[in-house]
Amino acid sequence: MTRATYYRPAGAVAPGCEAVLLRERIEAIVLEFPGYGYRRVTKQLEREGWLVNHKRVLRIMREESLLCQLRRRWMRTTDSAHGLRTYPNLLAHAGWRALTGLDQAWVADITYVRWQKGSPTWRRSWMPIRGGWWGGVCPARSTRR
Repeated sequence: MTRATYYRPAGAVAPGCEAVLLRERIEAIVLEFPGYGYRRVTKQLEREGWLVNHKRVLRIMREESLLCQLRRRWMRTTDSAHGLRTYPNLLAHAGWRALTGLDQAWVADITYVRWQKGSPTWRRSWMPIRGGWWGGVCPARSTRR
């Protein structure tokens, strides 16, 4: 008889049996709440009185393939496989460093913002490349001397 068996309390469950019970309870929680990840499952187990580490719950959920599938939180707004004409990037050939003065080149930005479900709207903006803020970077301050 091992020392652990001798000192285990009389009503306690054997270690292997406890792991099986934990796996069954984790599976039951995931089936009851399909959107729960390992963090929520760990909190639910703690509410039920289980003393278990989140890393152990994550390992068990990985082994049993019980991790929830992530849903995409973005909407595809660009259709690059269209049949329309595409225009070349003229500044790529001339070089960005060739710009010497103000108002020689402008860029446009269209940003899609979803205000309500299923109805994207967009914000258009035009801005000069030199002489102002563009893309969150001030060109005058970003050059190293």
